[in-house]
Amino acid sequence: MACKGAGLARWLCRKTGVVILVAQLAWQPMPAVSQGSYDRSLQASRSIGTAPGFEIDYVAPRLHKIRGPQNLPETWASQWYSQGENYSLQPYSRYVDARLEGPLVYDAFGNSLGRNWHVYSWTQQQPAPRGSFIDKRRRFNAVSSSPGSSGFSAYDGFFGALVIASDVSGGASYRLSIGDQIYSSFTPLTLYKPRFDGVRLDYAAPRVSSSLLMSRPSDPDDFERTNSTTMIGGHVEVQALPGATFGATYVNAHNVLTQIEFDDGNPLHGTLTASHNTPLETIWIRVRDDSPGNGTEGVKVASFDVVLTDTLGREFRGQDIGFAPTVSGGRTEAGRLVAQDEDGIVLQYDLKDLDVDGVGTGGLTRVRVDVSVANDYRVEMASNLQTDSENYNPEIVFLTVARSARNVQDNNNTRIVSVDYGLPTGTDILGLDASIVTEHLSAQGEGALNRRFRRYPNPSVADHHEVTDRAVAGYAQVLWQWQPLALYGEAFSTDHDYTTNYWLTDSRGRMTFKNPVPQVFEFVDDDDDSDAMPEWQRPFHASNGTVWPGFDENRDYVNDHNQNRNLTPDYEEPFLRYASDRPEFLFGYDLNHNGVIDRFENDNLPDYPYKADHRGYNSYATVDLGPDTEWTVGRQNMWLLAADGRTRSWYTTLQWQPSSPQV
Repeated sequence: MACKGAGLARWLCRKTGVVILVAQLAWQPMPAVSQGSYDRSLQASRSIGTAPGFEIDYVAPRLHKIRGPQNLPETWASQWYSQGENYSLQPYSRYVDARLEGPLVYDAFGNSLGRNWHVYSWTQQQPAPRGSFIDKRRRFNAVSSSPGSSGFSAYDGFFGALVIASDVSGGASYRLSIGDQIYSSFTPLTLYKPRFDGVRLDYAAPRVSSSLLMSRPSDPDDFERTNSTTMIGGHVEVQALPGATFGATYVNAHNVLTQIEFDDGNPLHGTLTASHNTPLETIWIRVRDDSPGNGTEGVKVASFDVVLTDTLGREFRGQDIGFAPTVSGGRTEAGRLVAQDEDGIVLQYDLKDLDVDGVGTGGLTRVRVDVSVANDYRVEMASNLQTDSENYNPEIVFLTVARSARNVQDNNNTRIVSVDYGLPTGTDILGLDASIVTEHLSAQGEGALNRRFRRYPNPSVADHHEVTDRAVAGYAQVLWQWQPLALYGEAFSTDHDYTTNYWLTDSRGRMTFKNPVPQVFEFVDDDDDSDAMPEWQRPFHASNGTVWPGFDENRDYVNDHNQNRNLTPDYEEPFLRYASDRPEFLFGYDLNHNGVIDRFENDNLPDYPYKADHRGYNSYATVDLGPDTEWTVGRQNMWLLAADGRTRSWYTTLQWQPSSPQV
């Protein structure tokens, strides 16, 4: 934990490693009402996010960021567990008589079908060129229902890019929503989309609720597409017992090529696009130091070889047929290749020059490279099809396929890393979650499996060799309360390669693996200020250029440290300085040890409950010493899985928040 503050507390922190934050004081005048009625009114007002308060109300030494009430209803989140919303439980009423809106529509025989609008349609036909068709921008003239270049768009105009239909049957309720910016969330590890563009169906019964999402994130406003990216997700919750809820989640994004049969392989695993399903010309393998500048021994490569498989199932080893790579980078040391710091060892296999038993690159169905590595290694692969998709001189982009655990320097992790080449076709996440709340005990947990699918390109075969990469993430949190004592513990683990994004394909079937504005679709967005607006730029989605995590606690839409909205922060201005402290002097915890108080931290990462490549636990005990005072003692142990880093710390805080009633 970072040593913050000044004076005795900072000196003790540096000498002992124990963080002491002493006497956080806040005075707040309160209405002269009875304590019981005040507690009830304060609890009710906080639930709707309008109560005046102090930020210490939401400060707790937890790695899982706890958010207080926000400005807008769509950003409210439970302080214990942010449950996914279910719109089928919310009442919806028609705001206009359907008989008064829309043009008259007739069928082919001239029979009147009444007044209606063509609002939204999404069809997918396979096999067929341009088989993915979305129509939500169709415009109509004032007198007929035929599409035209001018007129009125019901989707954008009357409905404001949000169409809702509802139904009730047998004690269950349904709600169908179609829109460009639908607030959607499942669980912290699987899906958080505050601006979801697509179709959403919600269902709720007395003990079961579920949600279904469908979208075509690769240009959802385009009409016809042959190559596209499709997203589908679902979440189910079951209340097994009062206070006990269990859920399951599945989220998927995959390539779609409408020119092939729908059942050509597992459709949820995706398929190779038209641009990617061509014979490879060159494959590169790069081995480099995973922690450059941190270590005395570099990564070592003892040997390497390639294994080729043709359409008849025959395997050829490169050493047996004289097919060797061009090697560049590194230095020779005791018969091994060594690369250190920013240097790297690159193996280049020119498949276009391959000719063995009449088999060339067009007759291959699988290419595997075996590399004997040791120490702190990172293995990456690329090909002539894995580029930044520029039309002229495209840049080759390497993607990581293997990393060593920790920063090994003594060769004790020598192993053979076997990597199959394949181009991305899809990704999915399977998750299970649980939340249990009793009188004194509350517990929640979640586990998620991330699978990434790759296939080797060959247009002459229908069944492409598929490779699956896996990563897991999970956490558990327990809170026990019995006044005046509270015990809290959290344990977590997130693999370094756990990811909730996927590359989008353009209309030509190209994927941009490197771009200033990443061409990816995110399952979990970055929203550090919790304003329901993603903070990073992503294609076909709105983003927010103003990010104030924790700096608008009075909820007036103005930065707390620049209330007069000029170019100078208040703590630099005369007459305002007394009411504004510099951010580095603000009270708070820094449980991730990056020098920034967690409440005010703004990163460029998805909002996972715990960061990737982290594992560990955190626990604390809190004792109420009075109605306005509490003492907390905690212990943290956390380390990185692939990178090099570990922290162990004890911490304690004494918090005092008195209140003074007034008439």
